Amino acid sequence: MFMDLLLSFGFLKVTGEPLIQRKDDTAAVLKSRLEAFHRQTEPVCFFLFIHVKMMHFLLKKSLLWVRKEWLVEM
Repeated sequence: MFMDLLLSFGFLKVTGEPLIQRKDDTAAVLKSRLEAFHRQTEPVCFFLFIHVKMMHFLLKKSLLWVRKEWLVEM
């Protein structure tokens, strides 16, 4: 569906340029590029996942602490 928005009868809809296929655009090359992409981005995704989980935990603890302190002061 997304490609249908970009392509129209062999031309790019945005620029009107004809589509070309590079000689190295093969299934094997695409597979190796995707493997390299996943290998390179997986550590970043893992770091961000852990970071977000830790920030969520700290925020939750902070909110509970603030609520507890607020109730004590009342």
